Amino acid sequence: VYGEDQTAAVSFGRFHTKEYATRFVYMPGVDKNGAYMTCGWRDLGGWPTMYGTRTSYGRIYRGAQLNGTGDQRSAYATDEALNIASKYLGIKYEIDLRNSTESGSQTTSYINGCTYGKHEITSYAHLFKNTPTTQFASIFSQLAKEENYPVYFHCVAGADRTGSLSFFINSLLGVGMEDLFRDFELKTFAQSGGTRNREDLSNWNEEVYTFTPGRYLSDTSFNALLEACNSLYPETTVWSEKMYRIMNEYFGVSATDLNNFLRINLGFVPEKFQNKAKATVNFVNCDLEPMLVYK
Repeated sequence: VYGEDQTAAVSFGRFHTKEYATRFVYMPGVDKNGAYMTCGWRDLGGWPTMYGTRTSYGRIYRGAQLNGTGDQRSAYATDEALNIASKYLGIKYEIDLRNSTESGSQTTSYINGCTYGKHEITSYAHLFKNTPTTQFASIFSQLAKEENYPVYFHCVAGADRTGSLSFFINSLLGVGMEDLFRDFELKTFAQSGGTRNREDLSNWNEEVYTFTPGRYLSDTSFNALLEACNSLYPETTVWSEKMYRIMNEYFGVSATDLNNFLRINLGFVPEKFQNKAKATVNFVNCDLEPMLVYK
């Protein structure tokens, strides 16, 4: 335990976190009026996996953009927040999921000593629209490098694109479906981004992709993401195995990068994923309905 100036330790000891403990990280920011607003950072660690382990704390963090808009979408990160990210969390690599309009001319990280990576993606079922994006191969090529950890990834509000990547990461690590839902919904407790829930819509239809007053688009789109994943490789029923195939065979992430990612974050590569062949993008099993575009 450190004093207020964060320089001198005043107490030493050990403690155990409770099961299912989610580590929210204090990252102070301000809105456009200068009022206090958090940046919505969270540690992906702590979720139980199918292997009898838990996802590791202090390895991967998610949140909102650091140069925020100051409105309900995201805060401006303060110097204190950036100091926490560099000095106490030790962030080494930043994955920016925003498009060029949102990120502007940014080419370096605001976090001192952190490498900046531009990896633009969309979100939810739109990730599967038309040609599979090559960005997942790019993202996992960085997540496969031990020297890049701890990693921070974000979009604008840290909800939709960030939530989609979080879903893929936790699925690969063997996190159960109920906890995948919980991780998605936890964004609701941040000050930016609005409500996220698991509202049950079984079909992809115009309602899913059309914003209506008082209803967040992402409330329904998460289920569309689940349906998109379920429509692929129906013969593979174990969720982590299905996600491995989606990343490897559909998005073209190499088995080498996937296995290095698993080794770094689980401490081992599950036997079922060892000796996998080189990725080949396969459209034969990708029977997806046409997607509607929203703006």
